[in-house]
Amino acid sequence: MELTLGVTLAVLGAALAHATWNALIKSGRNILLDTALVALGLGLIVAFFVAWAVIAGFLTFVKRHSLLVFAYYRIAMGIAVLWIVG
Repeated sequence: MELTLGVTLAVLGAALAHATWNALIKSGRNILLDTALVALGLGLIVAFFVAWAVIAGFLTFVKRHSLLVFAYYRIAMGIAVLWIVG
């Protein structure tokens, strides 16, 4: 059975997070600070990969279509935000 690269990276990332969590908990320092640091680190890693995927998808969309659809979307969202806030 072969694992794809995405599954392999997800499993390795989970194992790294688990090992980091165990090391921080066993250190006996401030548990609240340790929890916050682990959450911050995982959040940064997840944000990086989500941003990478979104940018790749957007660039693929731009290659196939014009930016006109994106411009209409931005104008509609701007109007919606001004209507909700204002």
